[in-house]
Amino acid sequence: MDVDNDIEVWLETDQNRGNLMTPYLQSKTPQVLEYRLRARKKGRSGRSEITQSGSVRLSRRKPTALGSIGMSVAQGDDCYIELSLVDGGALIASYILSCPEPVAQ
Repeated sequence: MDVDNDIEVWLETDQNRGNLMTPYLQSKTPQVLEYRLRARKKGRSGRSEITQSGSVRLSRRKPTALGSIGMSVAQGDDCYIELSLVDGGALIASYILSCPEPVAQ
């Protein structure tokens, strides 16, 4: 979990549903922010990139999901999620979240 500007950010995963990853935000104060999210993976099977952006309304101390990302990650892949938060046109925080290691089958 990363904490910056009174905002907590973390990634939850559900590998039982095809490596589904969901970024969450939680704020100490209610606010509306713009966000830009980019998930990137590079490995033996090639490259993949998913982008998403929008606005999010954060309630006081209530976890808020940004939406789920499905990305197949194999052992040895380089995978991460970049998340940028913007308030009033100004970048207020930037995070890099590592994708989970795949579970051996």
